[in-house]
Order: sequence, then C-alpha cells, then structure tokens
Amino acid sequence: MLVRRIVRLGPVLLARAVLELIVVDRSIHLGVPRSFTNTGSGSDEISARDVVQAQRYAYWIGVASRHHIIRAQCLHRSVLLSRWLARDRINHTLRIGVQVNEGILTAHAWIEVGSTIVTDVTGATMAFTVLTPPSTWRSNGHPTLASSVSDTYR
Repeated sequence: MLVRRIVRLGPVLLARAVLELIVVDRSIHLGVPRSFTNTGSGSDEISARDVVQAQRYAYWIGVASRHHIIRAQCLHRSVLLSRWLARDRINHTLRIGVQVNEGILTAHAWIEVGSTIVTDVTGATMAFTVLTPPSTWRSNGHPTLASSVSDTYR
C-alpha cells in the first residue's frame, strides 16, 4: 500500500516541481529568495525518514529541472527543495560554496539534511568553500569564509 502511494505521488511532485521552478526562477532574478534564511522549524533531530523524504523531493526536482524550459541550475533546485523542506518542517541547510579554478570564480548550491548532502554526491561539493550566513559575519559587516566542506566531512 505504501509503495503504491509513493509511486502515485511521483507525478504529483513532478508537476509541482515544474510549476514551482518558474516561481523560484522569478524570485532569484528579482531578489534574494526568502528560502535562503529559512531552514525549517521542525525539531533539531534529523530522522532517517527526513533524509529519505528530502532525497525523494530532490529526485523529482532534478527530473523536472532537466526537462524544463527554464535552465534550472543548482541554485534553483536548492531553493525549491529548501521551500519544500521548510513546508514539511524538516530542518536543513542551504549551502552556497565558491571556488576559484584557473582564475575563474564558480559557485555551487546544495542542501544538507543533518550531515547528509541530499542534492549532490559528497565529492561534488568538497572543492567548494562554504560561504557563511550573515549572522556569523564579523562586526564590521564583512563576510568571512567558513572552512571548506571537505574539512567538515573528514
């Protein structure tokens, strides 16, 4: 019965993701999405069920983004997943990391539920230095870089 319900919900999540990626795209282009500061308001404990739910959402958001008219990048997928997880009150962290490779600055966004990266494989994020949230900035208002994700996952 549960398996049938999960299979039946797949197309619903896919349709929801297709529609909401448009909203996320517009909000990214118009300003900072509210989701950047919202990491859910559930309990501090992360259950295996929370991780599985987040991975399921990430899967369907990924499917929708690959077949969408909008060129949905990692930021789009992460912001949308953050919204869904916040709606379900699942604590999570939206990470944005940067790296310089041969003089070119690149950025990447991903979602962590507890210590599990749900939108990427761990290796894909290790090269990026995580930007810290404004609440941890120095008193002069300037951001500091957190230790790299690779330091966190040793």
